[in-house]
Amino acid sequence: MGMLKCTALLLSALFLVSSACVVVSAQTTVKVTFPTNNGQAGPTQTVIGNAASIPSGQNLWIVLYIPSVGRYYPQAPPVTVKSDGSWSARPSIGTGSDNGKTFEIMAVVTGANANSEFNNYIDTGKSTGSYPGLTSLPAGAQVMDSVSVTRVSENVPTPTGAASPTTSTPSASPIPSSNATITASSTVTVTTSATPSRGFLGLPGFEGVFALLAIAAAYVFVSWRHKR
Repeated sequence: MGMLKCTALLLSALFLVSSACVVVSAQTTVKVTFPTNNGQAGPTQTVIGNAASIPSGQNLWIVLYIPSVGRYYPQAPPVTVKSDGSWSARPSIGTGSDNGKTFEIMAVVTGANANSEFNNYIDTGKSTGSYPGLTSLPAGAQVMDSVSVTRVSENVPTPTGAASPTTSTPSASPIPSSNATITASSTVTVTTSATPSRGFLGLPGFEGVFALLAIAAAYVFVSWRHKR
């Protein structure tokens, strides 16, 4: 009976840890198509892109990272992908004193745990008026793509024929600034795509979960044969 209990606990622990850490499938792609990496972005810059095969029950969030502050700023609400896979929006990026400074716009796919932590962060900010940023991304959050931009005083024109932002006006929330450790979230819509992120054992998506369960099953079988 002791052996069976240990096995059950092992399998349960592996499943819970894998569920928290493995988020996307091998087919999930997200890509920021504008602005381009190492490009420029204005105070309410239009950001456009596309995405495909985000699993049901998972969300795509835009997160601003300010290298000079070293914190992550989730942008509410989560991105809504259109039927053709595209999306666009106008996030608020920095303040006038941030011209010439670097910001990173990240596309992050979240599982249930990370989604809950992002929502809690936003809710706390709304009630306190303080958005200090996160020192790290929570478990279950995977960066699918990111672009590094230099903040300029005027918005950079979008490419001809690009979709208009789904957010018609910039957020009225305080703007994340590289000069402050307290900042507020703004409504953002971005898209990004990259090589599939990896789960446990270097395997994509839920294949990492299956691999861990297979290892656990093999361990149980060998232990059982040894006791016989």
